[in-house]
Amino acid sequence: RPDLTLIFDLDIKTGFQRVASRGESQDRFESETLDFFEKIRATYLRRAAQHPERYRVIDASKSENEVQMQLLEAIKPLMEATA
Repeated sequence: RPDLTLIFDLDIKTGFQRVASRGESQDRFESETLDFFEKIRATYLRRAAQHPERYRVIDASKSENEVQMQLLEAIKPLMEATA
């Protein structure tokens, strides 16, 4: 088991908008329905709630700098443990 699993959480519709803005064609996975992705998101968030010692949820809807700060806060205990 990993020491920590990071979940970069983002509203599904916003995620689709970001993918579309890149102008790339969708692969088979990205062609799935919104319902499919909502179920996957719910499963990851449920796991994070059940095992908060193993998961950190990063709010990926924030600015790049804010996401980076959340990431640093999440991994800081691991970095201090190895120092």
